[in-house]
Amino acid sequence: LEVLLNESKRLLSESEERVTALQTTLSNELENLRRSNSDLSRRLSEVDARMQRVESQVKTVSQAIPILNQLRGVEALGPDRNATINYWLDIKGLVASFEPALTPSVDRVINNVNGLFDYYEWIGRYPGENASAEAIVQWLFSLPPSYEQYVNAVNQFVDELLTSLASKLSALRDSIS
Repeated sequence: LEVLLNESKRLLSESEERVTALQTTLSNELENLRRSNSDLSRRLSEVDARMQRVESQVKTVSQAIPILNQLRGVEALGPDRNATINYWLDIKGLVASFEPALTPSVDRVINNVNGLFDYYEWIGRYPGENASAEAIVQWLFSLPPSYEQYVNAVNQFVDELLTSLASKLSALRDSIS
């Protein structure tokens, strides 16, 4: 019995040592898992924040598409003043959603829209095919300066729009990289 008791004590002592070693190992593993979980949570938060920035940038950039589509019709504007003003007001509304800082540029176009109508009047004064070369040259030199102001305002707006869009696309590219 004594031998059996000593053997049992020895086995019990070995078992206690194994339990202690397992507890230490499990405690270390648990701490490693907690650290790993904390790192993964931090990384997930960073990825989530980055994705939200990218989604926001994509949404902003996508707001330029209707503006660009609308601008395709700029050369088709006719001599209807109300339609032309409404066209530019529509663009201004789209621009306000995309980049509010560009709305003054659209206002400049609207303020110079009379130049487009001066152009149509100038076209109407074309002297005709049977006119003398001098009459045609005089007509060419009478192109209203207001039309050039309108064209310059449109070109300036388009340049500013494309610059803003390029900047936003670059930021988006940098966010993705």
